[in-house]
Amino acid sequence: MKFQKKINNSVAWVINEENEKVIAMGKGISFGRQTGEDISREEIERIFTPETQQKGPNVLYQAIENISDDVLLLTEEISEQASKTLNIEGFDDSHYLALADHLNYALKRSSQETLDYPENLRWEVKKLYPQENEVAIDALYTIEKKTGIRLPKSEQTFLTYHFVNAQYDVRANIHSSQLATLINRAIEIIEYHYQMTLDQNSVNYIRFNTHLRYFILR
Repeated sequence: MKFQKKINNSVAWVINEENEKVIAMGKGISFGRQTGEDISREEIERIFTPETQQKGPNVLYQAIENISDDVLLLTEEISEQASKTLNIEGFDDSHYLALADHLNYALKRSSQETLDYPENLRWEVKKLYPQENEVAIDALYTIEKKTGIRLPKSEQTFLTYHFVNAQYDVRANIHSSQLATLINRAIEIIEYHYQMTLDQNSVNYIRFNTHLRYFILR
């Protein structure tokens, strides 16, 4: 692979063997490098493929330039831990970037007022997704160990949902577009039956959407 442009010390634009422009991530991968310099596969921890870019405008994908290399490497460690415990092949680009973006924001706002889920919701999440919840607890421990920042308890719920979501495309015998259609149709039926419009930005909507996805896949 050929180095093209630095994004930050651990992330760079590179040209792969198929002469495609991709983003590669690895500790110190951009440090001191010049355009056209070779990068070995051993130095690369993750590659964001052209398929990711072809999905259209993606706020999370564009936001990678605003996520520090420390957060990206922390996300890599946490996603690897989760993959091993939950027995999944690994986080795809979309779920990885979603987790990185969330951690980046959570760490920045850690000293400010944070959104907190009520205690009964945290209990419900723990009962519904016990394994993913344990992974979230481990992730919070890793974050504190690496950064010295203790995130609020609400992050346990947020991270649990991330780990649940990361398993969708890996374990499902259903195309993601079919899954989206089923969920949207179910929501349309509910809104029609109750003659109301659900608030898609509410905690309850996000909670229901996640449970519905998990139910369909199981």
